[in-house]
Amino acid sequence: MIYAIIAADIHCREDNPICRTDDFIKTFRRKMNWLCRLQLRHDGCPVLISGDIFHRWKATPQEISIMVSLLPTPCVIIPGQHDLPGHNLNEIYRGGISPLALSNEEIYLLTDKKRMVSLRPLITNEVNELLIVGYPWGVGLDNHHEATGLRVSKRVRKIALVHHHVYKGRKPFPGADMGVTRFMKHFPDYDLIVSGDNHLPFVHKGDRQILVNPGSFTRQKSDQADHRPRVYL
Repeated sequence: MIYAIIAADIHCREDNPICRTDDFIKTFRRKMNWLCRLQLRHDGCPVLISGDIFHRWKATPQEISIMVSLLPTPCVIIPGQHDLPGHNLNEIYRGGISPLALSNEEIYLLTDKKRMVSLRPLITNEVNELLIVGYPWGVGLDNHHEATGLRVSKRVRKIALVHHHVYKGRKPFPGADMGVTRFMKHFPDYDLIVSGDNHLPFVHKGDRQILVNPGSFTRQKSDQADHRPRVYL
């Protein structure tokens, strides 16, 4: 049984990245249609996306239209820095992600004002309720009190949806913020942590938790020639 589909860093854009030789927007539409079909194959389970829905905060009407028509629902999203004017969470209402969320009541946008949503996938039984808490760009990692001490059934799966650069193994660049082991210590109350911002996919299993960094949903730079975009079930 699949409880959710998780993805990150969608980076919807209508212009062709300089490294692409195809019609990028046509390819992007095809990939979003594939994601919708995947959701249908798994009984309409929620899709969770950990930030950077758009490539630029000032999304064009075409980009917003694409995501309104092709984003599978129900869907839980958080803003990444690309979704925010000046990377400022307080300015989120100016970006394309706000009208996207308002277009469908089954698109749940988690911000600093609304941080938590509880969903029960369509395959209903007593073990598959999901409690999802959002940590968008600009929210401190120590603010995990929303899930601390919650009196919920042990059968409820607690998920942290985070847009914060985390890496596994060797530090990828000088000043890289946080390795995965240290990062997971900020979220002791969660069963699953879904991180975004790092475009390289990886999975890390702790003692009682799993962290999944899905990586970028599309290839938009030449150094991603060997990257295999994916989502996780």
